[in-house]
Amino acid sequence: MIGGSPITYLHSKLGGWGTGGLAHLEKEALTAYEAAFTPTVITQICDDYRASAGIDLEHDRASREQGLKIQCDTLVLWGSHGVVHRFFEPLKLWQAQCTGVVDGQALPCGHFLPEEQPDACISALRAFLRPA
Repeated sequence: MIGGSPITYLHSKLGGWGTGGLAHLEKEALTAYEAAFTPTVITQICDDYRASAGIDLEHDRASREQGLKIQCDTLVLWGSHGVVHRFFEPLKLWQAQCTGVVDGQALPCGHFLPEEQPDACISALRAFLRPA
């Protein structure tokens, strides 16, 4: 289905997920996304999503059963207009998977944080990576 009209599909995804259109993308970025959206990449994207609903869950369960956790401090950013913000508590979810400090925030955007809120992403990363 995606291959029948790949650019239309790409635009619907890039313009959806809480963003309200393609205005958040610079023309050069959109052109790069379009050029990269080849049949091979489409297959790889579908494989990635398929794995997240299958083998990734199995690996997560196995890690939890073994008591394995992420061993470093973790920064979590998500969009306040997206599904993650509406249905989940990201900081609590990540803290359960980490032994270090989990910090983060919702940014005023949808799914595409770096494209929609580049300055806020940079500020959050700089603060997180700043030596203590």
